[in-house]
Amino acid sequence: MVKATFSNGQSAVYEGKRNVKASWAVIEKETSSIVLSGFSASYQAAAKSKGANVKEALHLMDGVDRQQEKDVLHRARVTFEVVAL
Repeated sequence: MVKATFSNGQSAVYEGKRNVKASWAVIEKETSSIVLSGFSASYQAAAKSKGANVKEALHLMDGVDRQQEKDVLHRARVTFEVVAL
């Protein structure tokens, strides 16, 4: 079991068998809640996943469509964080 704790105090736990080295989270700024999180084999891989994961989180939050994904105001609603394990 691997546990990652983010800047908002919330944690994510990985109980799989892969050798993970980093955890990432998309955090809603207004509520400080984690919208989406996951684990990666490396810190670099986690950091590279930012664009796709932020888009997915915005879609999960309120069904943001493709045009709105490009809107700076929507992206400003969330922050992306990577934690080395």
